[in-house]
Amino acid sequence: MRALQFTTLLTLLASASAFYLPGVAPKDYRKEAPVELAVNVLTSADTLLPYDYYYEKFHHVKPETEENKRESLGSILFGDRLHNSAFKLKMLINETCQLLGEVTVPAADAKFINLRIKEQYQHNWYVDGLPAASLVTYSDDDSDEDKYYSIGFDMGQYDHDAANPTMYLNNHYDIHIRYHSDEKNDLYRVVGILVWPYSVKSWPDKSDCIPDPKQIPTMQLSETAETKVRYTYNVFWEWSSVSWGTRWDHYLYTLDPQIHWFSIVNSIVIVFMLTGMIGMILLRALHKDIARYNTFGDEDGGQEDFGWKLVHADVFRPPTHRMLLSVLLGNGAQLLCMTGITLVFAVLGFLSPSSRGSLSTVALIFYVCFASVAGYVSARVYKMLQGEYWRRNVVMTATLVPGYVYLRFRTIRNLTHLI
Repeated sequence: MRALQFTTLLTLLASASAFYLPGVAPKDYRKEAPVELAVNVLTSADTLLPYDYYYEKFHHVKPETEENKRESLGSILFGDRLHNSAFKLKMLINETCQLLGEVTVPAADAKFINLRIKEQYQHNWYVDGLPAASLVTYSDDDSDEDKYYSIGFDMGQYDHDAANPTMYLNNHYDIHIRYHSDEKNDLYRVVGILVWPYSVKSWPDKSDCIPDPKQIPTMQLSETAETKVRYTYNVFWEWSSVSWGTRWDHYLYTLDPQIHWFSIVNSIVIVFMLTGMIGMILLRALHKDIARYNTFGDEDGGQEDFGWKLVHADVFRPPTHRMLLSVLLGNGAQLLCMTGITLVFAVLGFLSPSSRGSLSTVALIFYVCFASVAGYVSARVYKMLQGEYWRRNVVMTATLVPGYVYLRFRTIRNLTHLI
C-alpha cells in the first residue's frame, strides 16, 4: 500500500514539473516558417481614446482576407481589437524594400490623420504574443542593462516649430525580430520585436531601403489635395541570448528598481506614533468618565452629563441618506475583496503579461463572485441604521455602481464615435 502511494506521489510530481505557471506554452518555428504579425488598436496617452487599426480614415493597407483575433473578455472590455495584417514574415529570412501597399489619402482624411499624429497616437503590433516596442536608453552607457522596451511606436512625427508646425506620417518600418534557438535542434522561438518607423516620401531607384537614423522626415500629408502614400518595410532577424522564459523582462524593466526602504520605514513609524498619541488622548478622556461613573451613588456621584455626552442622541441618529450609505459601503467591500484576491493571484504569477487581458478578466470574475459580500455588508449596515425599504436596498446594491460605470463608459464611447 505504501509503495502504491509513493508511486502515485512521484507521478503527480512529474506531471507538476511539466506545468508552466506564468503563461502560455512556447511556440516553436522552423526556418522559413510563416510568422504572423497582428495589429491592435491605435492608442494615445493624451486622449485615452483608441481607434481601430483599419478605421477607414487611416487608410491602412488591409490584407486580402481580414480576420479578427479571438480575445478574452477582459481584453475586449479594455479596448483590444486584434486583426491580421498584410505583413509577410518568415523565420530567419531577412527582407528589404518590401512593398506593403499604396493608398490615396483625401484631404479631409489627411487632416484627421495629422490631428492624430499631433495627439501622439501609437501603433500596437504583436508577433507571437509579444508587443512591438521601441528601444529606449536612459543612460550614456551603451550596455544592454541600460536599455528597455517601450511598448508601441509613433504613428508619425510632429515638428513643434512655432512658426510652421508640421506633421509627418511614418510610412516605412524597420522590423527587428529577436529569436532564440536550441543548439540540439533547428527550432526557433521569438523573444523580442523592435520597430523603427521612418517618414520617407520616396526611395531612389538604386536604394536598399535602409534609412539613415538622422534622415529628415519627408512624408507629409496635404490637407488641400489628395496624397499618395507608399508603405514599405524591412525585416531583420537577430539572434538573442535571452531565453523564452525571460523574454518579458525587457518589457517589464523599471527605471528605478531600488526599493525606498527609508521612506517606507519612516511612514510606518509616523503612523504608529500618531496612532499611539490618539489612543493615549482617548484613554485619558475615557478614564475620567469611567472613574466618575464608578462613583455614581456617592456624594459627588449624581453629576449631570457634560461635553460630548450631551449630544449622544444626535451622534447615534441614523443619517439622512442611509440607503445610499449602505449601498456604497457594500460595493466598497466588494471592490476591496476583489482587489485583494486579484493582487494575490498576480503576485503568485498566475496572471502573466503574455496572456492579454487575464488580469482584467480575473478581476471581473472575482467582482461577480464577491457580490454576496456586497449584499451582506449593505444589508447589515442598512439594518443597523434602522432602514425599512429592504427590496429597494437589494436592487440598488446590485445595480447602482455597475449601472453608473456602464452609463459613464457608454457616454464616452458615443462621444468617441462622434469625434
